[in-house]
Amino acid sequence: GNNAAINFCDLSLDRGVPSVSVISPPDKPVSPALATISTAVFYLSEPAYVSISIKDNGGTPVNNLQAAVLQPLGDFSMVWDGKNGAQAAVSDGGYIYEITVADLADNQSSKTGDIFVDSAPPAAPTVDLMSSATNRQVQVVAGLAEGGSKVEILRGGVVAGRGAAGNDGRFSLEIDLGDGDNLIAVRDVDAAGNTGPQSAVQTVRFE
Repeated sequence: GNNAAINFCDLSLDRGVPSVSVISPPDKPVSPALATISTAVFYLSEPAYVSISIKDNGGTPVNNLQAAVLQPLGDFSMVWDGKNGAQAAVSDGGYIYEITVADLADNQSSKTGDIFVDSAPPAAPTVDLMSSATNRQVQVVAGLAEGGSKVEILRGGVVAGRGAAGNDGRFSLEIDLGDGDNLIAVRDVDAAGNTGPQSAVQTVRFE
């Protein structure tokens, strides 16, 4: 009889699963009121389709930032401005980002993490009582602010010094006094960039 040629196909089954890892988590809380953004950087183990979404703590979708976009192997970023899919500012609080990666064979993996929204300004700092008169030009200004925030010392309404509060909220900074009466107050800038009201003014006379 006739011998028929048989062709064999080389079928490879892709069981590998692409993975995503965090290089740097969201860098700061988002403040929609200030139009700030939060950025995070991730690493993709192989080329894959990447979807990025934001959900509330109950798992309800808030915004789909990216839907199945093919990304090459390597770093990629997530950016969120604190708005939902209708471009309205969301409420303050904690949210969850979810990154799903899928290869051409639809092998999938995902990564989730926390991201925060904060549009509320911090409270006015509490400033330790200073002497009303001094012959020392360098004045120590100390007190209590929001933990980890930036502190600005105002002299006559102008920023004369900047520093950071500790995790416990305590701060201690030095400023130079001008001749005569110095009107000193302190205000707080939180991690999202919201600036709070200034503290009560204290008058320190340098002579």
